[in-house]
Amino acid sequence: MRLASFGAIGGGEVTSLGRWAAARLLDRLAEPGSELTAAELIAYLADCDEDERDEDAWAWLDAQPDPAEAARQLLTVGASMEPRLCWIAADVVRLLREEALPVWREMAAVPGMGAAREVRSLHHGGRPRAGRG
Repeated sequence: MRLASFGAIGGGEVTSLGRWAAARLLDRLAEPGSELTAAELIAYLADCDEDERDEDAWAWLDAQPDPAEAARQLLTVGASMEPRLCWIAADVVRLLREEALPVWREMAAVPGMGAAREVRSLHHGGRPRAGRG
C-alpha cells in the first residue's frame, strides 16, 4: 500500500517513478566502488554511521592496487578538508596500520595534517600534544 501511495506502483505494476526510486535506493545501499577518488570516499564515509564506516573503507582500500598510494591520496586530500573530514581520512589510513607508516612519516610536515597526526597518536597509545597542529 505504501508504494502505491507515492506512485511507485500503479495498476499492479512498477511505474517509472518506482523504477527511479529503486535505482536511487540501490545507489544509496551500494558500497563504495574502487572507482571513487579519495575525496569521494571521504565524502561518502561522512554520511555513514560509525559501524559501517570501517567496512566500507576496507572495501575501497582492498580495491586499491597500492595501499601506500591510497593512504597518501587520502591524507593529501583530507589535509585540505574541514577537520571532521580530515579526521575521517586519517581514520581510514589508520586501518592500514604498518603499511601506512612510511606515508604517515612523509605527511608529517604537510599543513593541515596536525589533527590527523594527533588522531594517529591516540590510536597508538600516545597523548595529544598541546600547541601542535
